[in-house]
Amino acid sequence: MSGFITHHGLRLEGPLQAAVWPGTPKAITQRLPWISAEVTLGREFRAREVFGIGESLTRHTPTLRQAAMRITYPVLYDGLEAVWAMCLGAQAKRLDDVLQPEEVDPGVYSHAWEWQEETTRTPARYDDGWHYGDAGLLYSQQYLRRATVVLATIEGVFELVSAYVVAWSAQGGRGEALLEVEYRGAILETDATTNTLAGLQALAMPLTDAVESHLVETRMGLYNSGVALDTDDAVTALSWQITCSRQGSERQSLSTGLLLEPPHAATAAEITATITLDHDTTLHALLSSQQAGASPYALQWIAVGETLAPGYSQRWECIIPYAILERPAPSLSQGIPQVTLSWIAELSPEIPAWLGSTSRHGRIRINGTNSTPTHGLYGGL
Repeated sequence: MSGFITHHGLRLEGPLQAAVWPGTPKAITQRLPWISAEVTLGREFRAREVFGIGESLTRHTPTLRQAAMRITYPVLYDGLEAVWAMCLGAQAKRLDDVLQPEEVDPGVYSHAWEWQEETTRTPARYDDGWHYGDAGLLYSQQYLRRATVVLATIEGVFELVSAYVVAWSAQGGRGEALLEVEYRGAILETDATTNTLAGLQALAMPLTDAVESHLVETRMGLYNSGVALDTDDAVTALSWQITCSRQGSERQSLSTGLLLEPPHAATAAEITATITLDHDTTLHALLSSQQAGASPYALQWIAVGETLAPGYSQRWECIIPYAILERPAPSLSQGIPQVTLSWIAELSPEIPAWLGSTSRHGRIRINGTNSTPTHGLYGGL
């Protein structure tokens, strides 16, 4: 869909008193930069042969309707707050009585998106900074990460209603780092009136730098709950990839007609990472001393951009606190030996002290420092 003018944006539909399915489309308030997009309108039909006097015909009756979008973004220092919140599932509204995102310096804000296994029908928990307090949620409400996702083109507007993230992948190699997100939703409107091409064209777009792959520092080291990774743990990565796939249960019932019921997590999501390195003597010594799966590792990716204020710069950081080395895969690239390390993220035995006492006990975390004061889950609702 990148061959003609297209505008993209999304807006969360908000926490609801009841898990209404599907929700009400939201008007987009900000455009987002994108690299590629794919729209899928899933339909299933039942073929049935009907016999009449002297003739027969086959009728195809629709039995299921489901839509999806796959959108690739450049990884940005600013502007993807809502996307990261949907991908990971949790962002506190208040931590230690400090509103989030925290203004660490005038005009500079610190964001933290953390992992939550269930992101579609999670009950709010009383007096929990991640769910309650200034968020405006009541104890009986649901905490839903669903959004209206829109692609507006000169040929029409595609509006995915009550979209949720089923998979995402961040990767770096050559050029800018990329984030591919697969959204699945209840309804794909092709004649939407809530959002229009003219409306999206008039919206602002984040003016920020993309995270360049060569500026991302990759760190890996043996897990230690009391000691964080530092520059001594940095490795020269040829490429890296972080992938998350949520395995959800989706059913169809008489009450939802052609639509599936609202999704809910049936099994734990799979979070994996790969890092490709030159097979040098340092790596060989590491692999020789550590058999696959023998010891847990911590993984970290850090990118630093332009200066925002004295002592503060744009920053993007991804942390997998506890990862199990699955297998090394040696190969040759233009005759040069290299190896790809594959990791599976698991839940650590405790919350590492270097993540902070207010951290959730999750399998992955993304931190950001930028000039955006907007909260990823509650901003703009």
